[in-house]
Amino acid sequence: MARGERDGGAGARREARLRAALQGFADGDLAGAEAALAGIVREDSDDAQAYLALARTYRARGEVGRALRIHQNLALRRDLPRELDLRVRLGLAGDLRAGGYRERAIAAYREVLAHDPRNGEALAALVALCEEAGDPAAALGAVRKARGWLGRGDAALETRLVIAQARAAHEAGRSREARGLARRAAKLAPHDPAPRVLLGDLEAERGRGGAALAAWSAAVGLAGAGDDALWERIRSAHAAKGGRGSDAGEAFVRTHLAAHPDDRAAARALARVLAGRGEVDEALRVLREALARAPGDARTRAQLGRLLRDERRDAEALAVFDEWIARAAGGPDRERRAADDDDGRARSGDEEASG
Repeated sequence: MARGERDGGAGARREARLRAALQGFADGDLAGAEAALAGIVREDSDDAQAYLALARTYRARGEVGRALRIHQNLALRRDLPRELDLRVRLGLAGDLRAGGYRERAIAAYREVLAHDPRNGEALAALVALCEEAGDPAAALGAVRKARGWLGRGDAALETRLVIAQARAAHEAGRSREARGLARRAAKLAPHDPAPRVLLGDLEAERGRGGAALAAWSAAVGLAGAGDDALWERIRSAHAAKGGRGSDAGEAFVRTHLAAHPDDRAAARALARVLAGRGEVDEALRVLREALARAPGDARTRAQLGRLLRDERRDAEALAVFDEWIARAAGGPDRERRAADDDDGRARSGDEEASG
């Protein structure tokens, strides 16, 4: 048989095995894909592309060690085209990451970026790994290099990392730096309450109650983004002002509720203020209205039931808790799903109002 015929036969077998491997991937038959690719490399040990596909198959099957060995061997070759060499380096970094070798994976992705500074896959992986490692500064540097490659989540990710930097600076006693970073995060994400909550906490810590109150008030003003803890901070800050501070606090929460009637945390805060000064019926009314808007809200239901119990209105309290039990009877996640549905309806209403 002539050499050309032998080569043609090998080429035909390679194509057939490649098709079989692709079919295996498509069908989820990784063992079949592995067998087809192993047949290719047995016949031609120089076929780097087949080895790359085989390594991916091993990693997909959880055999990270075997994938790693293939990528390490390929990385030693000096005859690979640049594009293929980058794929080998990315594969090696991916193996290290999958195997839990975080520091080595970080170094491997940085090596990829040294050859291809705008490689989106390597940048995204490096950001995630640095964040996992508790190094927000390094992650932030990668985010800035990756701007436009990470998609629409760039700004949110950058904000989260700047906040992490601020918290790290605060824990290290660098309060001034922490405040500056919190302000930067607030500018990066003008509609995100988290930087303002942090800034308020930092201002309160240094005794600047007015500045803290302004930051917290701005946070809850962002589409009703408050929670019980934040509303308690606001209440305490108003009360600390003395004089008519408590009245101002009540006026603030009422004004907020008028703008954001679905903010159940604000409703609970107002009910606590009212109950605290003996206006129990008004507090109950506020809680019932909030619960009518969101029957699946466990916190509001619990607060209503406790207040009724404390007032010795046991039959009413029992009815509130019985309904809670009945709603939860459909399964452990039913109450959570109902609350999620209530939140979704509230957001839709806000979007329609703003539109």
